[in-house]
Amino acid sequence: ACFPAVRPATEKESAIFDAAVGTYPMIRAKATEVSSRAVPNGTEYLFVAKDVPMNPDMEIPEHFIKVYVLAEEGKDPVFTQVLR
Repeated sequence: ACFPAVRPATEKESAIFDAAVGTYPMIRAKATEVSSRAVPNGTEYLFVAKDVPMNPDMEIPEHFIKVYVLAEEGKDPVFTQVLR
């Protein structure tokens, strides 16, 4: 099944995104929009996230990435794909 249209990410969904990518050093982004679909044993999310500079004083051009996250029941959420 395809993902439905994206919508603004809720606080709870943003927390799922942060948990999935939080310790990975190559992804520094903030979830802005999301789409989700049911999968066996959980939910798969497609997040649209805005890149965040490594140094808060650094200005970078606005850039968004897409991050797929799998949240299975009883397991920590994990990202499965990043599209830059």
